[in-house]
Amino acid sequence: MNTIDSIKKGIHTLYKTNPNIHVNVSISNKKVNLRNKAAVIKGVYPHVFRIQDSSDSRECYTLQYIDVLTGTIDILELPR
Repeated sequence: MNTIDSIKKGIHTLYKTNPNIHVNVSISNKKVNLRNKAAVIKGVYPHVFRIQDSSDSRECYTLQYIDVLTGTIDILELPR
């Protein structure tokens, strides 16, 4: 099972090495619904990270690490 620290480390490693990722996100309160969507990690911060939709450069999302832990966000490149 992943912990928040291992998720942060994994996302930070992706950000530094290859920020192009594929995500599945479904967050109703932010109205974000991405399915196997190409995205780019734009920033990594202590409690959140930012991604940008590769097909729409205007769409940036700020997401929480806890959402990766709970499965609301699935980054296909992160080991499980």
